[in-house]
Amino acid sequence: MKITTPRLIIREFKEKDIADIVANRNSLNVLENHSLIHNNKKDVRSQVLLNQKQVGKKKRENYSLGIELKSNHKLIGGIDIYKVDRFLGKATMGYWLGKDYWRQGIMYEAAQAMIEFAFNKLELKRIDLDTSTKNIPSNGLIKKLGFRYEGTRRKYHGPKAKGTCWHNANFYGLLASKYKTK
Repeated sequence: MKITTPRLIIREFKEKDIADIVANRNSLNVLENHSLIHNNKKDVRSQVLLNQKQVGKKKRENYSLGIELKSNHKLIGGIDIYKVDRFLGKATMGYWLGKDYWRQGIMYEAAQAMIEFAFNKLELKRIDLDTSTKNIPSNGLIKKLGFRYEGTRRKYHGPKAKGTCWHNANFYGLLASKYKTK
């Protein structure tokens, strides 16, 4: 599977991406907002191989894809549509981006493409997304994408990078009927 945007190629992860994944996640700034993110070669390799098992399945439950820059073909992040429930027409979205690529509109571009994919190709009716209340940039991005705030859960995120430090999480939802597709 491959989605292209003006600056990006959003595609399946490959084993050759492992070093780029580890390098781009090798920052406490990236890791501190994710509870399930892995950053060592062994765990990243296992995650890539697990993702590859989803490729080619007719009714995938997870679309965990890499974000590659067209300009230099470097993998710089990842974006997911996961927990796909075709009966209810809903899924959850998640993402991460290497710190060197923040504040350039890259994740906005990637997320818009994944939203279009989820609503137009998968024919989902709803996408859920959550982020730490402390992650101000991510909360802003989510709102800019059109998601609506639906509440806060206490002590919901427990980043592996910080051990037992727990964060509250803001929950958002986006309905296909309210999203204006291109």
